[in-house]
Amino acid sequence: MRALRGQRPQGLILAASRTNEPTDSDTSRELAEYARFGGQVVTFGAGSAENRHVEIDNRAGAEALGRRMASLGYRSAIAIGAAEGVLTSDERLTGFRAGFESGGGTIDRLIRGDFRRESGVQAMSAALADGVERGTLVFGMSDVVAIGAMSAIRDAGREIGSDIAVCGFDDVPSSSDVTPALTTVRVPLSEVGYQAFRATVDADWQQAALPLEVIVRSSTPGIA
Repeated sequence: MRALRGQRPQGLILAASRTNEPTDSDTSRELAEYARFGGQVVTFGAGSAENRHVEIDNRAGAEALGRRMASLGYRSAIAIGAAEGVLTSDERLTGFRAGFESGGGTIDRLIRGDFRRESGVQAMSAALADGVERGTLVFGMSDVVAIGAMSAIRDAGREIGSDIAVCGFDDVPSSSDVTPALTTVRVPLSEVGYQAFRATVDADWQQAALPLEVIVRSSTPGIA
């Protein structure tokens, strides 16, 4: 932060994962100094009153995904999230649980790790070691984590889709390239980035709506 402030940029976009813990005091001081001299701070997710922020309705998107998965016949799910207190993960887990349970489903296991693909591999490997019944749905709180889970399922000799279904969140480009293609929630990532940019340069900026869309692909074929 200190190095960036010394370069005197017009805007600063913070795209880091946030927690519900108080912001580090050194970071807060640097941000305050940056803003005091006219710099515009923009964050993803809910921000402070002093800073602009681009919000993604993670909870609503995940809730819609949960409802859709329940409508496909899934009743038992394993959720893979980040550490408790990481806001993006918590919002998505809470939303998915609400949507899935409203359709008659149950989250039987919640496994926590981080945002890396390897975390998805490790979490799914642990679940498989304990036993995963055919017809179980796995929700990865991000596509990257979900793709890691898919790798572990494949390595265990299980089939993705008709045996163990998998869904994620974000719709990163690789989610449609993996086999089978990954069911997910599409976040308009280019629009998110564009709005963050506009927030740094437009004096009268106001956030436009960011519609999220459930995309059902072959990783969740449904239970007949």
